[in-house]
Amino acid sequence: MVDIYNFIFDKVSDSVVVLDKNGNVLCSNNAFSEMNDELKVWGINLAKVFSEEDIFSKNKIELSNGKNKTVEISINSFEYKDNIVLILRNNSSLKDIDRTHIDFISTVSHELRTPLTSIKGFVDTLLSAGDKLDKDSQIRFLKIIKSQVERLTRLVENLLAVSKFESGRGENVYKEINVRKTLQSVIDSLMPKYEKYKFHNDVEQYFSVRADSDKFMQIMTNLIDNAAKYSKAGSEVWIRAYFNAENPNMIDIEVKDEGVGIPKEFYDKIFTRFSRIDNPLTRSVQGTGLGLYITKSLVESMNGKISVHGNGSKAGSSFVVSLPAFSAEISAGKFYQE
Repeated sequence: MVDIYNFIFDKVSDSVVVLDKNGNVLCSNNAFSEMNDELKVWGINLAKVFSEEDIFSKNKIELSNGKNKTVEISINSFEYKDNIVLILRNNSSLKDIDRTHIDFISTVSHELRTPLTSIKGFVDTLLSAGDKLDKDSQIRFLKIIKSQVERLTRLVENLLAVSKFESGRGENVYKEINVRKTLQSVIDSLMPKYEKYKFHNDVEQYFSVRADSDKFMQIMTNLIDNAAKYSKAGSEVWIRAYFNAENPNMIDIEVKDEGVGIPKEFYDKIFTRFSRIDNPLTRSVQGTGLGLYITKSLVESMNGKISVHGNGSKAGSSFVVSLPAFSAEISAGKFYQE
């Protein structure tokens, strides 16, 4: 029975700590250790708090590092065999989640409202004065409506994708993916959209990665599409692959463009939800701000990494996706070749 109690003690999500009458820690569970480590990063010492005489009579305390961080912790305490048991919960974490959720809903509402307002305006014009417009104007209005509907569709599809992998749904189906072959399929599918652009598939035939086929296709489509979309007409896009310099079991796939470039201070920010670089070219290109966030999430779901860097003195950016190289030895009996 003791083992069962210890197991339950460590599996409880709330932080539990047992103190003696002097406030010394006798034992605690894993959740408490994690909370304590998290607060130490911010310069907050829980052990010091336990020495306060009135801590056991409170049901909530606020702790501060005296600078830029304050946390609220709820307390439930009771005595047991001359010792004191505290059950603690970091309410600040819940507040952060609520704030993130509110920000997310607010941004989604804004992103939905913009195309809907445009669609409603042009539909109202066509209904009220469509017979007075010449055919060219009618076609132009309908093309704008179609474009905004496609924008809404992309947004909804991206939101569904975000919801799917954030909820942990949708397992990966791994197999051997020939990188050059898949990239050529992506390029062929994008060519009608970017007829004036030149794509260079400089990947050698022997490069294969262990990945989910659909997700790998989506990752590379997002990156190559962005490379062209944020570059001027007539620009070139280069794709190449090579073994990772630090880990030969990983393959790096690089997509390099001649676009507007990304300032270093935005390298991390561009992979967050609804983030876009603000300059004249990006403002003229419609986007949901979810593409790179989804791309990063898909890469990491397959034990990979994604990074971005500049092209030295040249314009543009390079995105590098690192994924596990396919190994016949570890995959025998588990994966099949495409």
